[in-house]
Amino acid sequence: MSIVHKLKVWHIKRKARKAYLQWREFGADLDCGSHLASVLRPTHKLLADCAAIEFNICMDRLAALGEKVPEKRIGGGA
Repeated sequence: MSIVHKLKVWHIKRKARKAYLQWREFGADLDCGSHLASVLRPTHKLLADCAAIEFNICMDRLAALGEKVPEKRIGGGA
C-alpha cells in the first residue's frame, strides 16, 4: 500500500466521520422524536440528510479503494 493510498483513505474516513457525527447529532438537544424534530427544524433536517448522503458517498469511495465497509448505509431521505 502506497503512502498516497493511505492518505486518501485517511482523508475519506475523516470526512465520513464528520458527516456521520453531524447526522447523528440531529435533534439530539430536543426531547421529541425525529419526525417532530424535522417539523420543528426543517433546515436542520435537510442538513442532516445532506450529511447522510455525504457519509454514504464516502463509504462508496472507501469500498472502491478496497477498504472494508459496512454494506448498509444510513438513511438520507429524499
